Amino acid sequence: MTTQPAKTPAYADHPWQGTVPIDENVELAKDTFRVRFRAPDLARRVLPGQFVMMRLSGMLDPLLGRPLAVYDVLGEAGEPSMLDVVYLTVGRMTGKLASLRPGAMLDVWGPLGNGFPPETAEHLVMVAGGI
Repeated sequence: MTTQPAKTPAYADHPWQGTVPIDENVELAKDTFRVRFRAPDLARRVLPGQFVMMRLSGMLDPLLGRPLAVYDVLGEAGEPSMLDVVYLTVGRMTGKLASLRPGAMLDVWGPLGNGFPPETAEHLVMVAGGI
């Protein structure tokens, strides 16, 4: 999920910020959605364990952005260019986000948080929690 060299620090000291259109916003299960947006500069910086802040562009309610974990980084021709964020509708922001269609705008900044560089190994085991 990373394209950063191994010597790059695994923390967010230079986050990217921008307004991006939604490419997809699909329901995966009851009250669980995946939003996909194109942000190549952000996608290239994300490390495992980091998150982004998202806000509904042009809306004052809710005013503050919400932290959401990066689910996946997708690429075209081997270059990371899109991000997927999976979320559960639990409040006003995620409820409104679930109703947005492709083309709607999001304010996004990140990556944030202390990530970790992936270890090179033949076999990997993943343990996760959340939705």
